[in-house]
Amino acid sequence: MSNTIYGGCIVNMEGTIITVETQIHNQINKFSIVGLGDMAVLEARERVRFGIINSGYRFTKKGIAINLAPAQMRKSGSHLDLAMAIGILQATNQIRLDPSQRILFVGELGLEGAVRSVPGTLALLQAAQAQGFTQAYIPAENQLEASLLAAQITIFPLRNLLEVNTTIDPLAPYQPTTLTSANNNNFQDIVGNIQAKRALLICAAGGHNILLQGPPGTGKSLLAKAMAGILPPLSFAELITTTSIRSISGESITQIDLQRPFRSPHHTSSANAIIGGGAIP
Repeated sequence: MSNTIYGGCIVNMEGTIITVETQIHNQINKFSIVGLGDMAVLEARERVRFGIINSGYRFTKKGIAINLAPAQMRKSGSHLDLAMAIGILQATNQIRLDPSQRILFVGELGLEGAVRSVPGTLALLQAAQAQGFTQAYIPAENQLEASLLAAQITIFPLRNLLEVNTTIDPLAPYQPTTLTSANNNNFQDIVGNIQAKRALLICAAGGHNILLQGPPGTGKSLLAKAMAGILPPLSFAELITTTSIRSISGESITQIDLQRPFRSPHHTSSANAIIGGGAIP
């Protein structure tokens, strides 16, 4: 009889919940993963095997079959390592989970059993919350971004696989601090350009677009950077969106930035480059 664990992976710019089904069968030392996983997903067999053994658990010598559903959707990355390990441990009766709870497991496993950070953790928690999950286990390294949703879903940060069987304090919700902007450009420091500053004020107040045009050195970039300083701090929904994009892109979230993001692409950038470039933006 198979058991079901829930994990997730990133598809385009969104988190997607993946059902991880684990079946123990009588074929000796057979470990197969099906469900259109990429090389990182298939290589999880060795990470999961040694992560379980080096954590002090028993790795069964029977056959293991893992199905990642929906089977027709391609899955990439190491996000599913933890879910697959938990599925095996539950199938071999080494851990027990509350069947009444919908629990999400996200994280990469090291050979020594450490639970390592993965990009897009916040996006996966958003997807879990939208689908009614009540709990989530995530890497401890991703707990800062995850704290943004800790008021909506109970989140447990893991440092290693052994902590799944121990009592862990749930993550506390994020408490906004005083906004300290890294943007050193300020409207009051810009001398002149009265018309340009007036236009930027109108655009900031009404949420309009603006085009600054002129010869090099007239202050277009400086004015654009300073505009971020007169905009209000990000709303909670906007903060979730911007932090999620930062996380998906692989950036390590070491602080929650309430300042509105400013990007300055080079003037020779193509349209494709500006939206990310490549097969995967």
